[in-house]
Amino acid sequence: GFQDRFFKLALALGGETANLCGSFSTMISLDGLRLKELPRSFKLAHSARSETIIVEVSRVATQEQFPNLKWQYNPVNYEVVFDVAPPEGTTIQISYDESF
Repeated sequence: GFQDRFFKLALALGGETANLCGSFSTMISLDGLRLKELPRSFKLAHSARSETIIVEVSRVATQEQFPNLKWQYNPVNYEVVFDVAPPEGTTIQISYDESF
């Protein structure tokens, strides 16, 4: 039936086939897969006076705040860099005075 066509296509394309009713875990390789990495650095539009930078991380839907996230300002690249990426789904708001 139709499953035979999938096996033939996989073999024609140089792929492999496995019987899902049997032990096929040895046929699966997770090499090369990466977990999603959230960004840790956020570029500012201009250079900032570091003493004026205010960083707020929140989840708008639940109004949850994340005040304890550690970060540094990298004046060479105009970036705020967190030690650990802010949680997925959060909003990062950065306000600052430009340096002249």
